[in-house]
Amino acid sequence: METYHYPATFVNQLKGDPEAGKKIFLEFCGACHNENPSVDVNAPRIGDKIKWGAYRDLKMPTLLKLTIQGNGAM
Repeated sequence: METYHYPATFVNQLKGDPEAGKKIFLEFCGACHNENPSVDVNAPRIGDKIKWGAYRDLKMPTLLKLTIQGNGAM
């Protein structure tokens, strides 16, 4: 199994994979955003409609920018 050290390499290897979104989430986002995160930085968790409410009205370009540049502890 190959070890991934660079996010872009990991993502490029997932092109065409129907599970790509899930794999990316688990690799990069899940540590803080899973229902039971391994790193608790008070990030909004999957299913927490109240905490995600602040992001709900943002448009996709803004959400993508936050994801790429980081937000809070990201």
